[in-house]
Amino acid sequence: MLGQNTGSRSIAYTYNDPVIFLEYAVDVAKVARRRGIKNVAVTAGCINAAAREELYTFMDAANADLKAFTETFYKRLCTGQLGAVLDTLAYLKHNTRV
Repeated sequence: MLGQNTGSRSIAYTYNDPVIFLEYAVDVAKVARRRGIKNVAVTAGCINAAAREELYTFMDAANADLKAFTETFYKRLCTGQLGAVLDTLAYLKHNTRV
């Protein structure tokens, strides 16, 4: 039984960004929530709107890493976009209880 044998109070979806294994993370988070176990996403924050809504519907907390404030940094070192991370942070603040 998830968490019942170990007494776990939460599951952190980390190491690899949960965006990589979105469907699995959501499936596990649904079961965990039904059993009273909290879900925490540890993410770089680069996720499109539809996937973002799906993931954070089942998360209780999040650590979304804002690594810099320039597009150049994100493009050169992260192969991502600053705007996507800022969108995720704004979404978490205004559209979730995370």
